[in-house]
Amino acid sequence: MNRNILTGIVITSILTIFFLLVFYFFKINTKTLHAINVLPRNTVFAIEVKNVSLQYKLLNQQLFWQQLCNNPTISQANNNVKFLDSLLNEQNDFEDWKESENMVISFHAYKNNTVDELIMVETIKKIDMDDAVNWIYDTHKDRFNKSKRNFLGNTIYDFVDFKTQKAFSIAYKNKLFIVSTNGQLVEEALINTNVKKAFETSKLDKLSYVKSLGNYNLYVNYKNLPLFVGSYIDLSKMPNLMPVETMSEWAALGVNVNKNNIHLKGVSVTDDSLFQYFDCFNNLQSSEQSIKKLIPANATYYMGINFNDEKVFEQNLIEYYKVNNINTTNMVRDSIDNVPNYLNLKKNLKLSLGNEIAQIGLHNPQLSIDSCQLLIVKLKNKDLLLHEFKQITQTDSTQNSTDTLLANIPNVFKVNLSTYFDYRWGNIFTKHQATFAFMYNDYMVLANNLITINEFYQQQLKSALLSSNADFINHESELNQNNNIELIVNNDFMSQQIEQVLQPEFATTYLSNKGYFKKAKLFSFQMAATTDKNYVTNVHISFNVNESNKTQLMWDLDLDTNIVIEPQVVFHSPTNQNVVFVQDAKNQVYIINNESKILFKVPVVGRILGKVNQVDAFNNGKVQYLFNTGSQVYLLDENGKNLQGYPFWIPTGTNYPIVVADYYKDKSYQIFAIGKFYKIWAYNIQSKLLPGWNPKNAWPNPVQNIQNFSFRNELISYVIDEKGKLNFYQLNGKTHNVFGFDSLNNYKYMTHEAIDSTHIKFYYMDSTNLFKVKYFDATGISKVNIIKTITSKPINSYFINNELHFLNKENITYTITNNQGRILYTKMLPDSFNYQMQLMYNSTGYHVSYLDSLVGKVYFESTTNKPVAEFPLKANLYYKFGNLMNDERNYLITSMDRKLLVYQVK
Repeated sequence: MNRNILTGIVITSILTIFFLLVFYFFKINTKTLHAINVLPRNTVFAIEVKNVSLQYKLLNQQLFWQQLCNNPTISQANNNVKFLDSLLNEQNDFEDWKESENMVISFHAYKNNTVDELIMVETIKKIDMDDAVNWIYDTHKDRFNKSKRNFLGNTIYDFVDFKTQKAFSIAYKNKLFIVSTNGQLVEEALINTNVKKAFETSKLDKLSYVKSLGNYNLYVNYKNLPLFVGSYIDLSKMPNLMPVETMSEWAALGVNVNKNNIHLKGVSVTDDSLFQYFDCFNNLQSSEQSIKKLIPANATYYMGINFNDEKVFEQNLIEYYKVNNINTTNMVRDSIDNVPNYLNLKKNLKLSLGNEIAQIGLHNPQLSIDSCQLLIVKLKNKDLLLHEFKQITQTDSTQNSTDTLLANIPNVFKVNLSTYFDYRWGNIFTKHQATFAFMYNDYMVLANNLITINEFYQQQLKSALLSSNADFINHESELNQNNNIELIVNNDFMSQQIEQVLQPEFATTYLSNKGYFKKAKLFSFQMAATTDKNYVTNVHISFNVNESNKTQLMWDLDLDTNIVIEPQVVFHSPTNQNVVFVQDAKNQVYIINNESKILFKVPVVGRILGKVNQVDAFNNGKVQYLFNTGSQVYLLDENGKNLQGYPFWIPTGTNYPIVVADYYKDKSYQIFAIGKFYKIWAYNIQSKLLPGWNPKNAWPNPVQNIQNFSFRNELISYVIDEKGKLNFYQLNGKTHNVFGFDSLNNYKYMTHEAIDSTHIKFYYMDSTNLFKVKYFDATGISKVNIIKTITSKPINSYFINNELHFLNKENITYTITNNQGRILYTKMLPDSFNYQMQLMYNSTGYHVSYLDSLVGKVYFESTTNKPVAEFPLKANLYYKFGNLMNDERNYLITSMDRKLLVYQVK
């Protein structure tokens, strides 16, 4: 199964098979058995839908789905479904079926971290399965192999698809059509049709009123959720998810989808024979969660609970622990005994704590998940607890800390409460370490470090709160105000923590599609108790559909000093994502992931020259970073460690960046360096000198970096020296000139465009100031064209849209031309500018950017000099546009003093 959940919900391999089958079925009137009543035991989710074609059409009209479909994987799946749906529309008899019948798609989790699907369709007109199977086989004789078997008196038909080698099984009983790629699911559904309760009104049928709340219905089996989530997340790293299986039995939710959100409204029900966590709130009133007003803007998640009667809740909680065999002694709360006057503390804690608690995660990429968590408790007697903590401070020598943060945060105490709070509100806050206590207004804030407490405190002082965010306000307006349990996920910051807990198999999918997952901005889950065992449940997902049409700051990061090179976007193999490569004034090299976490920081000798080359030195799919300073060549692995043989010295030093080639396309790599004193050095990837280049004498000195290409299966290099002479070399260092360039002429500039191994174009400027193109093919020179006359050589060249573009400067006028000499852009800029002009192309055409270091801004405009909205943006040193999230958006990576800034660009 494709582990992209969003893709899997829309199309799975089973849907392809299913739509081939349903051509045969039509004319349905009355049902005798509901598919939801015979779901197998390991069901995690079940989706029940009528009018499949209409619902799918509505989904494709949603902007958030259209944005998701910019991803090639999702787009391909979406197009497949569109094609299948169009085939169904050709079947006139099938239209009635599509518009009136219930279809249930269920997902089933297994301990080996796999997920299978089952599809069931309710029919009334009895179907002759032999005729149906023969129709399927006869229609696709060259694709399917079929067989027939008996299972407990029921007939199961097994097929194998020759094209995909996927097996699937189908069965039909009690006017219920069943199909799955996992034959065991078909068998269990058949067994369940024989169970008496399947023909009676089931618990899920009792919730039938939920069906009026949405366009289709979602059923969730709480017990199997951890097993399903475990296919994607390492639950050993997120123990808080484990108690989900004892919260309730089933949830039945009506699903509504519109332009900006997905809203699920319904109920959760607890087991009649068990006492589950939701039962702790039975008959308890819910109220607005006041702690939500304290959520910092950079929170990753919020998990809060409240109730109106502490004694009733406490009694219910004891029952919950007892029935579910939860040993509270294993919740390690003994360390509170080590606190001075711990007997008073235990007593006064119980007297002081109120009826509301929440756990909040904060975004700090430099800390672990556990270290970013806060536990916040509402107090009913703050003065009593404050007095108790002050008494502990006076008697405990550990309080005499010189820690600056401890001294600067008012009413913060170092009190080792360990995991004392695990048992008081249930085991949903498992393993929260409470080492520091901070009294803020009528709340106690607990954490295992002062950095996180200080971050919370500073956000409160600045009023940087999630409750002030317009998107959050709109999101909350769709939900209930009063709840007993509420979970909020702020996906703007949550993905950093998600990365740390992903299963390796799913991490690749998530990281390569992170930009699309992040389109879902906010997620909320709410539960409110009623007077029976039905608990009002709301789930809401908000999509910021306008985000891609907006330029905004994504994050900033304090570095040790200013950056000294243009930031670069490179690939980081272990995390399977694009990252930022930059160097600061201390000559420290940073690799920073796309959400501001520093993956490594290492010093090098000198400033990096030119770009960082990404190589695969071991030909195993792992990327290393190859670059040089004025004296040394470095090859860093994904952890910032130099490979064996690196760094190595360039004996004469250099003023140019190294040039890396892979002539044989086998990742053997050749490294060329222009020396300062009439030398050209060439090395292999093992840092050994190539034959003929140990070094190569170059007289006079080269004044343009060496360039390389492959022609007629030969490796060719060329340079221009300070007398304007053009020198060609073979891989063995011998001179080579079959291109007919006049040795008596002088050249000021040259670059090339290698079309293939036998066709090449040279763009050059000679002493006559003519800018020319010389085309070479397998038989010889085809022609020479004069592009234009210029008085200065190009500053830079860009290869965009399969053609070269050139940046030129004449006095204070900058121009960009294509390879036919047509001027695309002209700009007059005062000489005080630090230009760093760059050309780029996006869906709306060519754009030009430049930096005014004096004003401290990056400008971005079309080639007709029309500024792009929301530009200019702050920057005073270097900048670079790149794709950090592997989505359709561009990102501006720049700097302002010591800060590295990353903007999402419209």
